[in-house]
Amino acid sequence: MATRLTPSKGSKPYKLMADALRVALHREALDADGRPTKRLYLIADRLVEKAVEGDIVAIKEVFDRIDGRVIQREPAEVEGQIVVQINTGIVRGEDVATPEPKDAPVTLEDDRYPPLRIARSAGG
Repeated sequence: MATRLTPSKGSKPYKLMADALRVALHREALDADGRPTKRLYLIADRLVEKAVEGDIVAIKEVFDRIDGRVIQREPAEVEGQIVVQINTGIVRGEDVATPEPKDAPVTLEDDRYPPLRIARSAGG
């Protein structure tokens, strides 16, 4: 995702703070060695340093940013049988029948499925 370096024109009020933060994070600063860098990198370095020192909140933040936040879900309580039917749209070779006359309906029969009749339209 591309990040804007300047606030967008006509930005929505709820985006103004996000735009201002993006601008501030991309401003130049000096790192510990006096080399120019972006403020964003200084913050990221500080976060990683805190995580390495054992700060649990920093460790959690690093993993949330890298792996994504874990969503806690309660297991569903379901009684009885659950049937899931997925239609992939894939037609198996043995399911394809070649009609005798062009205008005749096609009947596909398989002992696993009820008969399926496909009527051809007049336009072919």
